[in-house]
Amino acid sequence: MKRTIATLLLASLLLPLTAACDDDKDDAPTPAATATGAVATATAVASPAASATPAELPPIVIDTPAAGARVTSPLRVTGSSNVFEATTIARIVDAASGELAEQAVTATSGTGTRGTFDASIAFAVDVEQPGKLIMFEPSAKDGTPQNVVEVPLILVP
Repeated sequence: MKRTIATLLLASLLLPLTAACDDDKDDAPTPAATATGAVATATAVASPAASATPAELPPIVIDTPAAGARVTSPLRVTGSSNVFEATTIARIVDAASGELAEQAVTATSGTGTRGTFDASIAFAVDVEQPGKLIMFEPSAKDGTPQNVVEVPLILVP
């Protein structure tokens, strides 16, 4: 009897999780960038969200834009994060690593709970050139970048 109750309890906890994962979308991986360490920099890779549980995902996952995308202003950035107070910084830099824009991005939840974000960041360039979207979690101690994620882009006027 105890075993049956335990099995039913476990099933009732797992069923909503599996239902949330089955969103009837194409199972093909989506382009994304992920952070892999406290101050490590990751480059764009296939989204880990397709095969990872929320606990296995890195602190910051960028779903769009994809690596190498040609982008114009404003740049739309979407993804998910699990960072302190749900706050990340998004920075766009040009070919010479000069800062074109910086904006705080807040996810729907954070600090132990993965939330989603969707932000538009305005920037200006005179000519088409390589650039990067850089997202990171500012350290609660001193603001230094942590969990840095870089996505190489082509910035278009």
